[in-house]
This record gives sequence, C-alpha cells and structure tokens, in this order.
Amino acid sequence: MTMAEVFLKEFDGEMETTRRLLERVPSDRFEWQPHPKSMSMRTKASILRRVFMNHLVHHRGQLSVYLRLNDVPLPPIYGPSADEAPG
Repeated sequence: MTMAEVFLKEFDGEMETTRRLLERVPSDRFEWQPHPKSMSMRTKASILRRVFMNHLVHHRGQLSVYLRLNDVPLPPIYGPSADEAPG
C-alpha cells in the first residue's frame, strides 16, 4: 500500500466515524441563523453539505497538491487519476 493510499484510508475512516456521530445529533441542533436580522434558516442537510462536505473537498485538494509536490502518484480520489496506468 502506498503512502497516499494509507493517508486516504485513514481519512476515509475518520469521515465514516464523523458521519456516524452526526447521524446521532438531532436536526434541531443544526438550525442556524447566520445573523439575527436574516430571514435565512439552514437545514441540517444544507449545513452538512455546505460546511462539512465543502471543507472535505478543500482538504482532499490540499492533500493532492501535497502528494504531487512530493512526487507521489495520486490515487483515484474522485475517479481515475492521470497517474494511473491506462487499463
């Protein structure tokens, strides 16, 4: 297993743990109003998508850049990477 695969396996395991913990939080705990005068309320799904998932994508991008700068072939993160041999 390559170093990149080890990192991704650990990362995916932590995401699964986080997902299980978040499923136990009641939806009303996720209601969020960004400003008292704002008419916008966000649902649990919206908060999870906008905050957690966007943050996840951001850090996977950082990991890809770090691996690339260290000449480590990128594993398939969101599908095949350009570093994989054509098959």
